[in-house]
Amino acid sequence: LYTCLLKGPKLFARAASIPKLRESHAVLATLLREDLSPKRLAVSIAHEPALLLAPADKLRAQFEWLQRETGLGADEVTKMLRDEPSLLVTAPESIELRLEWLRSRLGVEKDGRLARILRLAPLVLKLSRSKTLEPRLACLRELGVTEELLGAIVVRTPRLLHTPLNSIQT
Repeated sequence: LYTCLLKGPKLFARAASIPKLRESHAVLATLLREDLSPKRLAVSIAHEPALLLAPADKLRAQFEWLQRETGLGADEVTKMLRDEPSLLVTAPESIELRLEWLRSRLGVEKDGRLARILRLAPLVLKLSRSKTLEPRLACLRELGVTEELLGAIVVRTPRLLHTPLNSIQT
């Protein structure tokens, strides 16, 4: 509770609106499949209180938008969100930039390749292109990976996009 209130002091203001908080919680429980792991939902809310503060209809709309933009099915989006629930409150414009980067820089389209990256490394939709994503690709290039193979390497091992640079270099 302390972590949640520390990160989301607006919860105090919303406390007067318990029905809205309950509605948001119910939607989160459905979208993140609380029945599979109630503790995981509690941890997600504690570390990202904005999830509980978001209106229920906005959460549903973001879930549906993610489905359309990524080409993933509902179950796949749920799995992705269980690993990175903050995507439900991330600005769509920000996610669109990362999806466009995956398409243009790595040649990954809405098919099994994009699905694999998002299933195994959903954090890629939140990372900085200039501070995190591009430096990892530059590191791979320094290790001898050709430009043409970058997309294939990332699809094969998506977590390379957020692995610490010193781990990639060794």
